[in-house]
Amino acid sequence: MDADFWVTVLASGVVAAVSSTIIGAIFNLYKFKRESEAGFVQARAELYAYLFFWLRIWLAQGIEQPIHLEAFTPVDTFLSMRLHLVNSDIQKKWLKLHDEVVAKTFEDAVNTALELAELIKKEFNKDIIPKYEKYVGKNIQTLAS
Repeated sequence: MDADFWVTVLASGVVAAVSSTIIGAIFNLYKFKRESEAGFVQARAELYAYLFFWLRIWLAQGIEQPIHLEAFTPVDTFLSMRLHLVNSDIQKKWLKLHDEVVAKTFEDAVNTALELAELIKKEFNKDIIPKYEKYVGKNIQTLAS
């Protein structure tokens, strides 16, 4: 066999190896990005469900039982480690709720809590659930009042 044949075979082998490596790297990058997004969406779903559940339990206790700031401690701790997962509207409403509890304007606090629960429910149902189903591949239930 002549030298040109072996050069062609060697060049073909190199091209195939480089192509395979590039395609594998692109696939791995896509897979990593998808898994990262799935983890982010799962964390958001967990946080929003927790906040919504806590607000609904608090509201179910009735207006006659004022809440104290200490009741916020477990939720604040949970939220403080995940603050990057909520949008600014929810953060503002949460802080407004704190202010109203501290100021002992309980009726305003209840109204803010209702608004916050509705805001959380809308974002969860319209934004988080579709992304969760897309990236995680599982169905989750909508939040209902």
